[in-house]
Amino acid sequence: MKIIELITEKRRHLRSVHTKVTLPDGRSYIEQTGELVVPSSVDHPPGMYFVLDRSDDNSLAEILPHLLLSSQEPATKLHLLQQHRVTHILDLASSFTNRYADQFIYKRIEIFDCPMANIKRYFNECVDFIDEVRMQNGRVLVHCNAGVSRSPTIVVAYLMKRENYTLENALSFVRAKRPCIRPNNGFMKQLKEFENELKQL
Repeated sequence: MKIIELITEKRRHLRSVHTKVTLPDGRSYIEQTGELVVPSSVDHPPGMYFVLDRSDDNSLAEILPHLLLSSQEPATKLHLLQQHRVTHILDLASSFTNRYADQFIYKRIEIFDCPMANIKRYFNECVDFIDEVRMQNGRVLVHCNAGVSRSPTIVVAYLMKRENYTLENALSFVRAKRPCIRPNNGFMKQLKEFENELKQL
């Protein structure tokens, strides 16, 4: 049997599947036979390059006495911030409004949660800000949108530089406090590069 006949015979036994495709502008479609033909629902605004988790996450993880980690939810709730004695907020979220500028000291660094984003360029700046809070006997909340990738990456970098943790130990330490953390692959690569740089100091 010729190769083309073998391929044709195999194709007869392939099962048809439908694939949901979400485009960068937020539109979703069902792909059938190689074409995007059936519109699906759009559940987030155009231009969002991350998946929004609309469930409430009101937990603040105390990483160190002066350092807390969370999603954006606690940063919108004054009673939670006051309950946890927060004095400063390091905001790494996208499209997020800081509500209490008259009550807390904010530092905002807007960065997308995508592997190509250069988050390492902000490591030292964020470490210095957290250090300032510690010297003032304050407490800083570090948050992004979901508290899963960007803000944990900064917290891990802080532990590596100031507490001399290895990358593996820092991840384990933070994950024990906030189990859902998962820096994206690009951020993990940059954390590894940062670890190697710290070893050379």
